[in-house]
Amino acid sequence: MELVATIHQFVWDLLVDWVCFVAVFLCLGLNFAPWRLIPFGLRQLWRALRHPGPAPGAAEGELDSWSAFLVTLGGTVGIGNITGVALGISLGGPGVLAWLWAVSLVGMALKFAETVLAVQFRRPLADGSVLAGPMLTIRRGLHRRWRWLATVFAAMTVVSAFGSSNGLQVRQLARVMALDLGSPPLLTGLVVALATAAVISGGLNRVARVAVVLVPLMVLGYGLAMAVLLLDHLDQLKQVLVQVLDGALAPSAIAGGSVAVTVSAAVRLAVFSNEAGTGSAAIVQATAWPADPLRQGTVAMLGNLVDTAVCSAIGLLVIASGAYRSGGDPFSVVNAAMTWARPGSLWISHLALVLFAFSTILTASVVAERCLVFLTGLRWRPLFRGCWCGALVLLAPGSGDGLWQVAELLEALVVLPNLLCLLLLSPFLFHWFAALPKPLPPTPTPGHHP
Repeated sequence: MELVATIHQFVWDLLVDWVCFVAVFLCLGLNFAPWRLIPFGLRQLWRALRHPGPAPGAAEGELDSWSAFLVTLGGTVGIGNITGVALGISLGGPGVLAWLWAVSLVGMALKFAETVLAVQFRRPLADGSVLAGPMLTIRRGLHRRWRWLATVFAAMTVVSAFGSSNGLQVRQLARVMALDLGSPPLLTGLVVALATAAVISGGLNRVARVAVVLVPLMVLGYGLAMAVLLLDHLDQLKQVLVQVLDGALAPSAIAGGSVAVTVSAAVRLAVFSNEAGTGSAAIVQATAWPADPLRQGTVAMLGNLVDTAVCSAIGLLVIASGAYRSGGDPFSVVNAAMTWARPGSLWISHLALVLFAFSTILTASVVAERCLVFLTGLRWRPLFRGCWCGALVLLAPGSGDGLWQVAELLEALVVLPNLLCLLLLSPFLFHWFAALPKPLPPTPTPGHHP
């Protein structure tokens, strides 16, 4: 594991600067459009919710924008939003939360840009599905000398999915079930594999039907439960916010170099929790109808706001409780914070971990499968689904020691080619945005062309 730790440190030292630079560069190049377009994106999401299903005459797609958004959100809201937050704060201190907010805001430009480009370069497949994402953006948008980069991105996404979105999620889920129900990890892995197989065997459409029900319930339910716990300690939140801002911006922290550690932990948390720069959101959201880059881009970036709110809830409790100072593993830190907030409230975080992990496993399977289809075509899809479910059984047992580092390293190797793609295509992206009509055209509704 020493070699993994060394490579992890080297890659992330490089990646932190890259993520921040590309995100800020895109924000500036787009004239802060992602922030200004938040109301526009909310309107697209609301109209997609009110008018599900493709409109007559609309461009073909697999899902409506609302369903695609929930599938994407199900993938971003995972254990990184709970135990990942505890890990980040334990490594970088309370200031990580402030920098997470900042990175998530500028990271909206990454999701907006990669989704816009994915819609521009998406293509239909023989089975009626739609293939989109950074791998296709690189293949169709850049010169053919960059085609190797598309292969690298797709291959690393598949590998990363098995490590960070399959192995890490199911191990944390198995740990919760062993603690609460005494369930053997192998049995938990088998049950999760069977449930996953029942869903992913129906492809993206069945995953979307599950996400439309599961994701709003788990996010809203968790949010309400955590809001009650935070209100119980409302008098302490002011001091917590002072700690957060001091840890992020205090002159002593800047002079001592601890801010660099804090920012690094925040960027790693942002990449792992809201998948800023990984391109996974674009792979799903760009399959939606209509094939309107602006609409799908503004909808996709809203996931960062939801994800950051979910992260903040447990983050504030971890800081208020002081549990992050214990030096324990992230799961123990979360348990200590929840017990401090209200004895007997562990079920909230444990239930959330189970549901968040399961939704991430489902969405990650879609993302990895689309990348595999890009690499090999449709013929290997059934075998992939079998391997995905089999891996859940095999990876559920084990302590998971060092798995966070492996997962973060794999995520980093996905982000690097995607960031390079965004930089190379930024002139095209800026020209496209500048050419949009002002004011923006009205949103299409059923019975009207988009």
